[in-house]
Amino acid sequence: MPLRGKDGAPLSMKDVQQGLYEAARYLQQFEGTLRAKRATLYLTMVDEDGKEVVPTPGELEIYPYRAAADQYER
Repeated sequence: MPLRGKDGAPLSMKDVQQGLYEAARYLQQFEGTLRAKRATLYLTMVDEDGKEVVPTPGELEIYPYRAAADQYER
């Protein structure tokens, strides 16, 4: 399910956000019948000059829920 700008032009962050919302709406049809083992999103980000940049952190793991053990402070 590619998300691309017209004629290969870079997308604004707002365009990326709207595209992800559209993908989420598309996936709603599978709710209750299918599950996703894993979902990976790769973004190639560029600056104003079109040079590729890697924001900090370079990798980010997002969990849809937080376990009680993850929130436990010693």
